[in-house]
Amino acid sequence: MTPGTAGTARTPGRVRRRLGERGSVLPFTTVLLTFLLMMGGFATDLAYQAAARAELQRTLDAAALAAAGTLGFDSTAFDAMRDAAHHYGTLNPFRHPVDGTVVLDRNAGNTATGQIVVGTWTNGAFTPWDSAANPSGDRVNAVHCRWSGSVPTSFLRLLGVTTLPLSAEAVGFSNPPADMGCGEPFLPVAVTQCGFSDPSTGGFTSGGCGAALTFIRSSTQCDNSPGSPHACNTATWVSLDGSNPNSSYLASAIDAAGSPDGACGTFLRSGDMTGTNNGMLDSVFRRLADTFLARRVSTLAEDVCPANGCASGTPPTYPRGNGGWEAVVPMIETACPPGPMSGQHRILTFGRFVVTQVFYKNDGCVVWPNPDPQAQAYCANPDGSRRRDNDLRAVFGYFRCGQRVGETAGQGELPRVALARHVRLVK
Repeated sequence: MTPGTAGTARTPGRVRRRLGERGSVLPFTTVLLTFLLMMGGFATDLAYQAAARAELQRTLDAAALAAAGTLGFDSTAFDAMRDAAHHYGTLNPFRHPVDGTVVLDRNAGNTATGQIVVGTWTNGAFTPWDSAANPSGDRVNAVHCRWSGSVPTSFLRLLGVTTLPLSAEAVGFSNPPADMGCGEPFLPVAVTQCGFSDPSTGGFTSGGCGAALTFIRSSTQCDNSPGSPHACNTATWVSLDGSNPNSSYLASAIDAAGSPDGACGTFLRSGDMTGTNNGMLDSVFRRLADTFLARRVSTLAEDVCPANGCASGTPPTYPRGNGGWEAVVPMIETACPPGPMSGQHRILTFGRFVVTQVFYKNDGCVVWPNPDPQAQAYCANPDGSRRRDNDLRAVFGYFRCGQRVGETAGQGELPRVALARHVRLVK
């Protein structure tokens, strides 16, 4: 065979092999492009799902915060709370090609799996409100909002996946401890948390709102024994800045509280330890009585309970028009009943206290006729005349929960007197 002839015979085989090699690239490229398009479409749909989820989370955050901001001291606020959560959900739609409006069901029965659930946030966990265990709802301090749905797909629809799941949840919390600022009168009188303590659970309630508080010093009228005629030690002298709460410090602090512009300085915060002084301190009581008379107003802008009465259906503890001197005081951690309060105690929070009457020795009740029913037995003799006692010194008043103090949020369950101006998200 000649070289020319042999070369000609091999040519068709080579051509066939080359044509076969070129033909195998086309299906490979087709599969690769299909795969890349699928991955690109998958990534696009997932990115859209992530963007929608982020917007949904912001919607639920807004709903939970708005709802928590409407919480009051009992279940009478729950309808307004559910309305707020529902309203803010509709105001903040998430990304959706048709309609991304979040319509939260009000869940009036407070089902634990509902979209708006009221409950208690304590120790880092949310517990739905149990109306049987806590009928008044006075321990509710948080709102849990949740919503789940789906978003439509674009590219994944080609594979039969028409929607992707979407869900989010948020817990708004409105029961933080309060801290002091400037511009308000701060009395160096600490009150015990016992009026807000629930002995059955060990937790705190709003039961102390409007509760009568007394601060009595008398070796004959109030000896702190179980047989004493009154709950004597619901309050004690206290340091507001860590100083020694002696007579000199307390007199200066009372003068600052009586200043028309209010006090401003370096104050201790919720959680700090502070010194207390359960002593007689006669001169300090005199200073407090004089300052109370100078600062007292005949009426207050609002009373302990709403105009239609307290949530329990009973009338307000103090009828409107009694007046008094409203100040901010620290609430300290004590045993319940407290007994004598001296030495170091932890500040739980700060609350508003209205001083309604001061009894100072032979001056008797310094406001006469007496406007405070709880002080009547101390102010008047059985014949109705003004009572005087050379040993007795006492302060009478009540917690005023309708107005808030402080802006610092915490995550523990605390007395509802601690409601702050700002709520926060805890989940």
